[in-house]
Amino acid sequence: MVAVLVVGSSGNIGAALVAALRQCADVQVLEARRHASQDGIKLDIHDIDSIRTLDKQLPAGVDHVVVCCGASTFGPLSSFDAESWALNCTNKLISVSRLVVMLANGTEVRCLKDGGSITLTCGQSSRTINKMWPGIAVNNAGLEALVKNAGIGLPRGIRCNAVSPALVRETAIKAGLPLENT
Repeated sequence: MVAVLVVGSSGNIGAALVAALRQCADVQVLEARRHASQDGIKLDIHDIDSIRTLDKQLPAGVDHVVVCCGASTFGPLSSFDAESWALNCTNKLISVSRLVVMLANGTEVRCLKDGGSITLTCGQSSRTINKMWPGIAVNNAGLEALVKNAGIGLPRGIRCNAVSPALVRETAIKAGLPLENT
């Protein structure tokens, strides 16, 4: 049985991933949320102490971690000030990359088994020009750069990957965007 921890399992991508993984007989799906239910894993990626509780919450460890969370701010650069820009970067780029470091190094958090993997959900915004996306583009491009550069020769045989889905249907519906090509 392979254990997969889905971080951000209540979001659009995370919920769809959990539903798909639950169809696999040989996969144990573990859901991590900031506001976890009784049977879920409580994890706030913005809080280092919360990340450190993963070992206690996952005593058997996990084979794979998929990170489907982290908030980015939409809007033109002119809509940011220094504080809102820093918050944008902290909410995704800093928090997710810090989680990767803690999982991969195996000294701060040991729940990811040797030879395991970390998969980050990024997005097309890192390679698409849109004046409304500077916040999300920086976060996703930064995470993709982390995977490309830090993913080489990680300790303990850990692998790190990034996936960049196009616009997700559920997100488009919530944002009132066209559903074509979602």
